[in-house]
Amino acid sequence: MYGLPEGFTADFLCGRTLDSICVTLAQLYLHFSGDCLITVSGEVSVDEGELLVLPEAIPSVYALIDQKVVSTSSDARGTLSLAFEKGAALHIHDTDQRYEAYCIAMNGKEIVRV
Repeated sequence: MYGLPEGFTADFLCGRTLDSICVTLAQLYLHFSGDCLITVSGEVSVDEGELLVLPEAIPSVYALIDQKVVSTSSDARGTLSLAFEKGAALHIHDTDQRYEAYCIAMNGKEIVRV
C-alpha cells in the first residue's frame, strides 16, 4: 500500500531464525528470533514461484521454519525479499494500493508498515 521508505534496509533480519509461523484467516505471522515479527496481509512468493495468498502460501512458507536469514533486499514498489540459509528466498509483495501488505515490528515496536 505505502511502499517502503527511501533508503530502507532490512539487514537487521540477517542472522535471525524463522522460529515459527502463525496463521489466521487473513494474515500470516512470521516470528523470528530476537523478538522480530513480520505480519503479512498480502501476497508472497517463494523463489521465483507464483504469487500466493492464504491458505495457498502456508506449505511454501512452512518449509522455511528453523532457517536463518542470510541476506535481504527490497525495492521501491515495496517488495521485501529474504534469502534463507538453505537457498530459498521469500518475497513479500506490496501489490494492492488499497490495502496494507505487511508490517515489521521489533521488540513490540513497529519499524515499517507497507
